[in-house]
Formats: sequence, structure tokens, C-alpha cells
Amino acid sequence: EGWTFAVLPDTAISAIDSAVSGCSVKTFHGKKFKKAQAADYETFLAAARGELLKQQSAFLTFTLLEISWKTQFLAFANRLITAGIQGAGVNDPDAIAISKHLFPGLITLQRLTTNANLPAIDIEIDSDDISKKLAPSKISTKGKSIPTAKLLGWAYEAHRNQQFPASPKLGANGVLALADAKSRAIQLADVFGNFALSYIFFH
Repeated sequence: EGWTFAVLPDTAISAIDSAVSGCSVKTFHGKKFKKAQAADYETFLAAARGELLKQQSAFLTFTLLEISWKTQFLAFANRLITAGIQGAGVNDPDAIAISKHLFPGLITLQRLTTNANLPAIDIEIDSDDISKKLAPSKISTKGKSIPTAKLLGWAYEAHRNQQFPASPKLGANGVLALADAKSRAIQLADVFGNFALSYIFFH
């Protein structure tokens, strides 16, 4: 297990969209790859590679969690986010569960990008059974209703300021959970992560 992170400026996404406009594959997904689609995937990855090399604000990496490190790190991240949320007077179990699910990946992104000199970024997360609850989730604190995504954004910034101040600030759109069809960055992260892991296993 682990995370893959793809940071692409809007100009890079537009260029990739243009490159794959003639492909029969419209949404690229590592686990859905078929040999008959190889040419389309090559077009997609070649376009992404070109933009990653050209754009100073583009970034692509992945990390794997060794079993003992995973146990320690996830426990640490869960304690951190739970204490922060509850310290803000929030005890909503759904908000805590969503935040615990997403926060470890967010602070890993901070660690990996701390020297990348990236501008502020909107963070798009591949939607799964837990993260898909992020958009509709709201919490009530001090008589106000606040989106859980905003709470998670505050936690991201608090941790960034304290531990990784050189990592990218959160953009205006904050943290979003999206279906992969709605995010070219999520598609690139998914394909790269799955293909890289397959390469590691076979070599």
C-alpha cells in the first residue's frame, strides 16, 4: 500500500487533454488497462511525461508503506488528526473517520513536496467508499455548520506550517474527493502508481 501524487498546473492538464482527444479511451485507469488500449495509454503517458519535464510546477512521485512503518505512521497520523479535531470541539464520528482516512496521505504529500518549490495546490483525491462522503459531510461547532473538507484543510495548513512550511499551501478549492473521470491528475497518479508497482513486482 501507499500513495501516488501527481501535481499538474492547468496548462499541463489542457495539453494532456488535447493530446488524448483522439483516443478511444476517455478515462485512464491502471487496473482497467487492456493490451488493445496500449497505444492510447502510451499517448496519455507520453503527453504527461512531456508536461512533467516542461512544467516547473509539475510533480509526480509515489511512496510505498513498509508494514511496520505503516502501522506506526497511521497510528501517529490518526492520533494527530483526532486530537486536533476534538480539540476544536468536534466529535462527529463521520467527520473523524473521513479525516483519519485522508490525513495520512495529505501529510505524506507535504513531506514529499517540501523541497519541490510548488505553488498553492488544490488537492483532488480519488473517491472511494470513505472519501466520497467528504463533499456532503458537515460538522457543527460553536453553533456553526462547517464542511468537513474545510476542517481538513485547516488541519492540512496547521501541520504544514508547523512541520513542512516549504511544502505547497492549499489552494482556493481546498481538498476535493472526485471520481477519476473528473480529474486528469487522479488518472495520471492511478496509472503511474499501478504501472510502477507492477514493474517493481516483476523486476
